[in-house]
Order: sequence, then structure tokens, then C-alpha cells
Amino acid sequence: MMSALGTVIDAHGPARAVVGHSMGAAASALAVLDGTPTERLVLVTPLADPSTYTVGFAHTLGFSERTRHRFVVRMEKLAGRRLAELDIPVRAANAGRPLPATLVLSDRADKEADHADGTRIARAWPGAELVVSDGLGHRRILRDDETIKRIVAHVTG
Repeated sequence: MMSALGTVIDAHGPARAVVGHSMGAAASALAVLDGTPTERLVLVTPLADPSTYTVGFAHTLGFSERTRHRFVVRMEKLAGRRLAELDIPVRAANAGRPLPATLVLSDRADKEADHADGTRIARAWPGAELVVSDGLGHRRILRDDETIKRIVAHVTG
């Protein structure tokens, strides 16, 4: 997903703003942390650290611990790095360079992404704005008028 953003930029030119949701938000943040330039970033219900989600994912699919471990190894091979290196709050806190203006949106009723992930990212990302809603969940947040207004205002600000 991170390389897909680079492909779009290569084909269409620089991105003034990047908006991502869920795993796409994590991929967008990591692409920016890896050097993809943008002026504005919006992370909607982002995942802070993919390694924490492998346990629940494996449980949902009925993977044994051995299979989960093989899954993690496969993910690391595809990513070209250890999952521990994809921890967004750690990466943001240690970026050592200016990062784009960032809006982080999360919802307390999110059942797919831990809403605390948004808080962790916003605290670590220099100058990030955090907006936490209550009752929108993981997907309805994308259709919420107030959320859309905030995203548009941030992107055009």
C-alpha cells in the first residue's frame, strides 16, 4: 500500500495532501515517514503498530501461533522490514525532520481499530491535531458530515 502512493505520485505529480483510512492511514503515514512529500496528512482511524493486530487477526481466522508467526514472517518479507519498524508513533517521534501538518481522527466506538492508536500517533507526531468522536465507529466516520468538513478544512487550510 505504501508503494501504491508512490506510484500515484509518479503518475500524477506531487500530492498536496494525503488522506488515508484504517490500514490505508497507516500506509500513508509510513510513506510520509519514509520520505513521500506532502503538505497535509489526514489519518482516519489509523492503526499505530501492525504487529499488535496480528494476534486478533490470527484469532479471527483460527490460526495457530505457529501459523500466525509464519504470517508475520511473510508480512515482513513483503514489507522488506520487520513489523517493529512500522510502529508509527515510534517512527514519528524519532523522525528528526519536519513532518506535514497532520489531522488524526478516531472514534471511541471503533471495533476494528483501537481508538487509542489515534491518540498515540497524534501525541508522537509533532503538531498533530487529534479529533476523537464517539459513536461513529470504523466506517460511519467516513460518512459523517462533521468529519468530512474537518478533513476538507485541513486539506485546504
